[in-house]
Amino acid sequence: MMGFGQSPGDGTYTALDSALDTSPYSARPFIMIDQPAVYLKPGDRADVTATISIPSGTRDGGRYAIILVHPAAATSGAPTAFATAVAIPVFLTVKGGTATETGEISAIEPATVEPGQSFQVITTFSNTGNYHYYGAVNNVTILDEKGMVVATVRTEPLSRAIIPGQSVTFRNMIGTGLQQGNYLVTSRIEKQDGALLAEKMKTLQAGNPAPVRATPVPTTIPGFGALTALIGISIMLYGTLWSGKGGKGR
Repeated sequence: MMGFGQSPGDGTYTALDSALDTSPYSARPFIMIDQPAVYLKPGDRADVTATISIPSGTRDGGRYAIILVHPAAATSGAPTAFATAVAIPVFLTVKGGTATETGEISAIEPATVEPGQSFQVITTFSNTGNYHYYGAVNNVTILDEKGMVVATVRTEPLSRAIIPGQSVTFRNMIGTGLQQGNYLVTSRIEKQDGALLAEKMKTLQAGNPAPVRATPVPTTIPGFGALTALIGISIMLYGTLWSGKGGKGR
């Protein structure tokens, strides 16, 4: 028995060792295999029984595990009969519990692109609820600085379920390049029925930002205002003295 993991790239289910299986929604401790090891000759078949026992008090959401069928290590050095492991996903729903379907977008990339070049919008999404969901879809809309829509793209529904606590990356190709400038990217993760799971916005720069020109700052001569005031006072005093002496400008 293994824990339930998921590849971020395409959502492929992966088996986790017990040390890595730390999810509160793990069903690994609930499942017992009657034959942990089976020896088969060419053409043989064997029945293996998995017994599931849900502890009392287990509530809400789903529980997940993987039954991994793989070749045993060869002790003699001879090649094994088959080299491919088979991962059997186990999905359990707790009867009478509450299923919460929520999610979060943790990242949208890239931050900058080359003008006129096609690029991918990469959205990293995590299942923050307690239950899995199938058919998640990523919708991406790009607006220019005037608020006009310049691109809209949508992924095909994801064929695999997204498990609680796992993250998956969605990729949308923007085939038409953008003119130089600033843009706003809105990424939405929805269920197939259109129900919103998560939404996030991020600015996108096409090309290099416009250079910032420094504004000249007027230079002020220290003391110029005081000097002007002193000159004005001197002229006033001179005029007063001249008038007091009865001087005439003749």
